[in-house]
Amino acid sequence: MVQPVLSVVPEGDLINLSDDHNAESSVLQQTLDEDRKYFDSLLSIKETDLPLYLMLCNGCSVNVMVDSGASRCYVAPRIAAGLSTRLVPNREVEMAGGHVLAINQQVTLPLDAQGYKHQTDAYILDT
Repeated sequence: MVQPVLSVVPEGDLINLSDDHNAESSVLQQTLDEDRKYFDSLLSIKETDLPLYLMLCNGCSVNVMVDSGASRCYVAPRIAAGLSTRLVPNREVEMAGGHVLAINQQVTLPLDAQGYKHQTDAYILDT
């Protein structure tokens, strides 16, 4: 007959699962509540620090980010809807996460920044 081996865990290493609330569990609960509020506030952020400018494009209000260091301009398909597009062969863009997206259309955007009218070519990027 094999005798079971009993291991003894020091009481200080055990986790108290009782409903008895002591000072330590109150501090833990307070910390969890504060963390939850902090993460909820992060999830509710809708504003951005990006330099966005309100312009008109084809009669619709759009937020435009002017990036003088960018090598190309990109636009969402919903902004380009209704505008004449051109097919673009063999073009790809690498996203921040490292995945590559194929681009097959380009559009000329008519922009109006408070009366200053400008046209720019942009690749249609379906994200």
